[in-house]
Amino acid sequence: MAAILSLLETAKLNGHAPYVWLRDVLALFPTWPYNRLQ
Repeated sequence: MAAILSLLETAKLNGHAPYVWLRDVLALFPTWPYNRLQ
């Protein structure tokens, strides 16, 4: 839980809407190359 909150706060500090950013990142996971996730 702390890791997710940290990501959301980082997105907010960088001028992104946190939940929109998270939604977009999660939508990209299925298409992201496996070797780039490690």
